[in-house]
Amino acid sequence: MNKARAQLLEITARLLIREVDALALKALLEPQFLDALEAYEPGTRRYLESVAGAPEAGLEGMAVDFCALFLTNSATAPYASAWSTTSAQAGSVGEPRAATTEQMLKAIEGWMREVGMEIAPGEWGNVPRDHVAVLAGLVAHALHAGPTGAMLAKEINQHALFWVDDFKVAVCSRTENPLYRASVRMLCDALVDL
Repeated sequence: MNKARAQLLEITARLLIREVDALALKALLEPQFLDALEAYEPGTRRYLESVAGAPEAGLEGMAVDFCALFLTNSATAPYASAWSTTSAQAGSVGEPRAATTEQMLKAIEGWMREVGMEIAPGEWGNVPRDHVAVLAGLVAHALHAGPTGAMLAKEINQHALFWVDDFKVAVCSRTENPLYRASVRMLCDALVDL
Protein backbone atom coordinates (compact mmCIF):
# COMPACT_ATOMS: atom_id res chain seq x y z
CA MET A 1 0.00 0.00 0.00
CA ASN A 2 2.71 2.51 0.99
CA LYS A 3 4.83 1.68 -2.09
CA ALA A 4 1.85 2.16 -4.43
CA ARG A 5 1.01 5.45 -2.73
CA ALA A 6 4.65 6.52 -3.01
CA GLN A 7 4.60 5.83 -6.77
CA LEU A 8 1.38 7.81 -7.18
CA LEU A 9 2.90 10.75 -5.31
CA GLU A 10 6.05 10.67 -7.44
CA ILE A 11 4.17 10.56 -10.74
CA THR A 12 1.60 13.25 -9.99
CA ALA A 13 4.18 15.51 -8.35
CA ARG A 14 6.15 15.55 -11.59
CA LEU A 15 3.14 17.05 -13.37
CA LEU A 16 3.09 20.03 -11.00
CA ILE A 17 6.78 20.83 -11.20
CA ARG A 18 7.46 20.77 -14.96
CA GLU A 19 5.58 21.23 -18.18
CA VAL A 20 4.47 17.98 -19.79
CA ASP A 21 6.84 16.88 -22.55
CA ALA A 22 6.55 14.05 -25.09
CA LEU A 23 8.07 11.50 -22.70
CA ALA A 24 5.70 12.43 -19.89
CA LEU A 25 2.75 12.37 -22.30
CA LYS A 26 3.69 8.83 -23.32
CA ALA A 27 3.75 7.77 -19.65
CA LEU A 28 0.40 9.47 -19.00
CA LEU A 29 -1.16 7.41 -21.78
CA GLU A 30 -0.27 4.14 -20.03
CA PRO A 31 -3.58 2.44 -19.16
CA GLN A 32 -3.13 2.24 -15.39
CA PHE A 33 -2.29 5.92 -15.04
CA LEU A 34 -4.83 7.06 -17.62
CA ASP A 35 -7.54 5.09 -15.80
CA ALA A 36 -6.60 6.73 -12.48
CA LEU A 37 -6.66 10.21 -14.01
CA GLU A 38 -10.00 9.54 -15.68
CA ALA A 39 -11.46 8.38 -12.35
CA TYR A 40 -10.54 11.73 -10.80
CA GLU A 41 -11.59 13.89 -13.73
CA PRO A 42 -13.83 12.47 -16.44
CA GLY A 43 -12.69 13.66 -19.85
CA THR A 44 -8.97 13.38 -19.07
CA ARG A 45 -8.58 10.31 -21.31
CA ARG A 46 -10.19 12.07 -24.28
CA TYR A 47 -8.12 15.20 -23.63
CA LEU A 48 -4.79 13.32 -23.47
CA GLU A 49 -5.64 11.26 -26.55
CA SER A 50 -6.37 14.49 -28.45
CA VAL A 51 -3.04 15.95 -27.30
CA ALA A 52 -1.28 12.77 -28.48
CA GLY A 53 -3.02 13.14 -31.86
CA ALA A 54 -1.53 16.62 -32.37
CA PRO A 55 1.45 16.62 -30.00
CA GLU A 56 3.08 19.90 -30.98
CA ALA A 57 -0.04 22.03 -30.51
CA GLY A 58 -1.31 19.92 -27.63
CA LEU A 59 1.90 20.13 -25.62
CA GLU A 60 2.11 23.86 -26.30
CA GLY A 61 -1.44 24.31 -24.96
CA MET A 62 -0.57 22.28 -21.87
CA ALA A 63 2.54 24.43 -21.34
CA VAL A 64 0.41 27.57 -21.44
CA ASP A 65 -1.97 26.07 -18.85
CA PHE A 66 0.96 24.97 -16.64
CA CYS A 67 2.50 28.45 -16.68
CA ALA A 68 -0.83 30.16 -16.02
CA LEU A 69 -1.53 27.93 -13.03
CA PHE A 70 1.81 27.35 -11.37
CA LEU A 71 4.21 30.07 -12.48
CA THR A 72 2.25 33.30 -12.88
CA ASN A 73 -0.82 32.94 -10.68
CA SER A 74 -0.33 33.63 -6.98
CA ALA A 75 -3.84 32.31 -6.28
CA THR A 76 -2.66 28.80 -7.25
CA ALA A 77 0.88 29.00 -5.93
CA PRO A 78 2.19 25.46 -5.30
CA TYR A 79 4.21 26.53 -2.21
CA ALA A 80 3.34 26.00 1.44
CA SER A 81 4.76 29.42 2.33
CA ALA A 82 2.21 31.10 0.06
CA TRP A 83 -0.62 29.53 2.07
CA SER A 84 0.78 30.05 5.57
CA THR A 85 -1.67 32.71 6.70
CA THR A 86 -5.16 32.42 8.06
CA SER A 87 -6.50 33.99 4.88
CA ALA A 88 -5.58 30.75 3.09
CA GLN A 89 -8.44 29.11 4.95
CA ALA A 90 -10.82 31.30 2.96
CA GLY A 91 -9.20 30.23 -0.30
CA SER A 92 -7.07 33.31 -0.93
CA VAL A 93 -3.32 33.36 -0.69
CA GLY A 94 -1.92 35.81 1.82
CA GLU A 95 1.51 37.11 2.66
CA PRO A 96 3.72 34.45 4.26
CA ARG A 97 4.70 34.87 7.88
CA ALA A 98 8.53 34.91 7.85
CA ALA A 99 9.05 33.08 11.16
CA THR A 100 6.55 30.37 10.26
CA THR A 101 7.97 29.99 6.76
CA GLU A 102 11.56 29.83 8.02
CA GLN A 103 10.65 27.27 10.68
CA MET A 104 8.76 25.18 8.14
CA LEU A 105 11.67 25.22 5.67
CA LYS A 106 14.08 24.12 8.42
CA ALA A 107 11.70 21.31 9.39
CA ILE A 108 11.45 20.20 5.74
CA GLU A 109 15.26 20.13 5.45
CA GLY A 110 15.43 18.04 8.62
CA TRP A 111 12.89 15.55 7.27
CA MET A 112 14.79 15.40 3.98
CA ARG A 113 17.99 14.49 5.83
CA GLU A 114 16.10 11.93 7.91
CA VAL A 115 14.89 10.02 4.84
CA GLY A 116 18.09 10.52 2.83
CA MET A 117 16.52 12.81 0.25
CA GLU A 118 19.00 15.09 -1.49
CA ILE A 119 18.82 18.66 -0.24
CA ALA A 120 20.98 20.08 -3.04
CA PRO A 121 19.08 21.04 -6.21
CA GLY A 122 19.55 17.63 -7.88
CA GLU A 123 16.40 16.37 -9.55
CA TRP A 124 14.33 19.26 -8.22
CA GLY A 125 16.33 21.99 -9.95
CA ASN A 126 15.98 25.30 -8.13
CA VAL A 127 12.53 24.53 -6.78
CA PRO A 128 11.96 25.74 -3.20
CA ARG A 129 11.65 22.98 -0.62
CA ASP A 130 8.09 23.95 0.25
CA HIS A 131 6.82 23.26 -3.31
CA VAL A 132 4.02 20.69 -3.30
CA ALA A 133 6.04 18.42 -5.62
CA VAL A 134 9.08 18.44 -3.32
CA LEU A 135 6.84 17.73 -0.32
CA ALA A 136 5.19 14.88 -2.23
CA GLY A 137 8.64 13.52 -3.08
CA LEU A 138 9.58 13.79 0.58
CA VAL A 139 6.46 11.88 1.64
CA ALA A 140 7.17 9.27 -1.06
CA HIS A 141 10.73 8.83 0.27
CA ALA A 142 9.33 8.45 3.77
CA LEU A 143 6.75 5.87 2.66
CA HIS A 144 9.53 3.79 1.06
CA ALA A 145 11.17 3.62 4.50
CA GLY A 146 8.56 1.26 5.98
CA PRO A 147 6.60 1.74 9.24
CA THR A 148 8.95 4.38 10.65
CA GLY A 149 8.69 6.30 7.39
CA ALA A 150 4.90 6.07 7.46
CA MET A 151 4.94 7.75 10.88
CA LEU A 152 7.23 10.45 9.50
CA ALA A 153 4.90 10.92 6.51
CA LYS A 154 2.03 11.61 8.92
CA GLU A 155 4.19 14.14 10.77
CA ILE A 156 5.03 15.88 7.48
CA ASN A 157 1.34 15.92 6.60
CA GLN A 158 0.40 17.48 9.91
CA HIS A 159 3.05 20.22 9.88
CA ALA A 160 3.74 21.04 6.23
CA LEU A 161 0.69 19.98 4.21
CA PHE A 162 -2.05 21.92 6.01
CA TRP A 163 -2.72 23.91 2.84
CA VAL A 164 -3.20 21.27 0.13
CA ASP A 165 -7.01 21.18 0.28
CA ASP A 166 -7.17 24.96 -0.30
CA PHE A 167 -4.60 24.58 -3.10
CA LYS A 168 -6.69 21.84 -4.74
CA VAL A 169 -9.85 23.96 -4.63
CA ALA A 170 -8.02 27.00 -6.04
CA VAL A 171 -6.50 25.08 -8.96
CA CYS A 172 -9.72 23.25 -9.83
CA SER A 173 -11.69 26.48 -9.79
CA ARG A 174 -9.22 28.24 -12.11
CA THR A 175 -8.69 25.72 -14.90
CA GLU A 176 -10.75 23.60 -17.22
CA ASN A 177 -7.69 21.51 -18.14
CA PRO A 178 -8.71 17.99 -17.05
CA LEU A 179 -5.11 16.79 -16.66
CA TYR A 180 -4.21 19.44 -14.11
CA ARG A 181 -7.55 19.12 -12.33
CA ALA A 182 -7.10 15.34 -12.05
CA SER A 183 -3.43 15.58 -11.09
CA VAL A 184 -4.02 18.11 -8.32
CA ARG A 185 -6.94 16.10 -6.97
CA MET A 186 -4.96 12.85 -7.03
CA LEU A 187 -1.88 14.37 -5.43
CA CYS A 188 -3.68 16.31 -2.73
CA ASP A 189 -5.98 13.41 -1.84
CA ALA A 190 -2.98 11.06 -1.59
CA LEU A 191 -1.16 13.55 0.67
CA VAL A 192 -4.17 14.19 2.91
CA ASP A 193 -5.11 10.51 3.32
CA LEU A 194 -1.79 9.38 4.83
